[in-house]
Amino acid sequence: TATFDLSTVKSQALGVGYFTAKDTSRQDYYWGACGGIKAVTCGSSDEAADATAVPAAIQTWSNPQPPNFPSFQCATLGAYSTQTCHHAAPSSDSDAASSDLVCSFTGGADSRKVDLHFACGKHGAAMTLDAAQLTSISYKLTVTDLSLCATIPASAHGLSWGSIFLMSFFDLIT
Repeated sequence: TATFDLSTVKSQALGVGYFTAKDTSRQDYYWGACGGIKAVTCGSSDEAADATAVPAAIQTWSNPQPPNFPSFQCATLGAYSTQTCHHAAPSSDSDAASSDLVCSFTGGADSRKVDLHFACGKHGAAMTLDAAQLTSISYKLTVTDLSLCATIPASAHGLSWGSIFLMSFFDLIT
């Protein structure tokens, strides 16, 4: 199995507890490094106070200013309580033989869903933040940084690929 350390990324979440990026349509996205987005809200304060509805991410349009977005200028992208995470093949931006961490969230406004990708970056490259709207209800937000490269425990060295596969497979299903 691989270990992902998000502590460096969490400390770099703009000092305000979240990341932000624009997509190609110039819409803004806000998301937390570790946990749901609480530093900004979409909708009324009553909606934001509902702990079961903490969003994984928020999309905005028409340039509202944080931290409180009016509901007609924003949408929640997945509920944090629906989080599922898995290893994924390394991104094309990576120069390491490391897997990426992908966390998926469903249950956003109008059935929106989002995948948060934590990707291993290239040596010497600065952290990058990317946002993409894939369909009308599907989104991909990516943080790429060298600190996100997975580490493989020393005990995994010398094991056969079959043993590593079985350990990873059983880890995923339990």
